Amino acid sequence: MPIKGLTNRKPKFPRLGIIRKGAEKKQGKPGEDLSYFRFDAPKSTLDELKSLYGEQPSSLRVFLPHHDTPSNFPCWMEEWFQSRMSRRCDGENQLIWFNNGTYSKEPKPCEAPACQCKEVGRFQVILPELKRLGYFEVQTHSKWDILGLNENLEAVYQSLGSLRGVPMVLSRKEREVSIPRNGSRTKVTKYLLDIEVESSQEILNSFSNHDVSEETVATLPQSKSESDSAQETGKQEIPF
Repeated sequence: MPIKGLTNRKPKFPRLGIIRKGAEKKQGKPGEDLSYFRFDAPKSTLDELKSLYGEQPSSLRVFLPHHDTPSNFPCWMEEWFQSRMSRRCDGENQLIWFNNGTYSKEPKPCEAPACQCKEVGRFQVILPELKRLGYFEVQTHSKWDILGLNENLEAVYQSLGSLRGVPMVLSRKEREVSIPRNGSRTKVTKYLLDIEVESSQEILNSFSNHDVSEETVATLPQSKSESDSAQETGKQEIPF
C-alpha cells in the first residue's frame, strides 16, 4: 500500500544538476549575465560535463523528458526568503503559500504589488552525451526567456504532437532588448535562451504529416530573405 504524501507522488527522473545563466553570486547579489552555460553539479558529474562540453559551452544538444510544454518548462511567480519559498502564484492566485510554519495549498488572491514575487522558469533537459537518464534544470528569471521558450516549445508541440524525445539544441543567443530605466526605456544586450529542433528527415516528415495552424506557422523561423534587419544581426527588441 502507498504511504500518502510519500509513495503516491508523481513519477520523476532524478535531477543531476543545474545549468545556470549567470556567474556565481557575490556578496549575496546575482552574478553577471554570462554568454555561455555554467554547470552546477556534484564534482564527479562536473568533471564529466567539462570533458564533454568544455569550460564555456554556449550550445547543448538536449532531449526533453516530458510530453508537453508545462511539464518540461514549469513557470511561476515566486517569493523566497533566504532558502525558503514564501509563496507561489500564477499572476492572479496564490497556489502555495507559507503560513504559521507550514504550507497551505488553499488558493487565495495574489497580493501584488505588496509581495516580492518574481518570474521563474525551470526548464528540464536531458543531455544525451552524458548517457544518464536524469535531467538538468535550466533556471531563468528572464521574462524574455520565459516568453520565447514557451512560444517556441508550443510551436513544436502543436506541429509534432509531443516534445518527448525530440532532438533539440539549447543555446545562448545575443539579443538587444528594451528595458525600463529611470522613467524611460533603454537598450541593453542580453544572452537569452534559444531552443531549436535539430532537424532530420524523420522530423520533417512528422512535421508535414500534422495539421499546422496559421498561428503556429507564424511563430516558426523565417528564411534569411524574409527576416528583417534586426533578426539578421541577432538583435531583437521585446516590449517589456
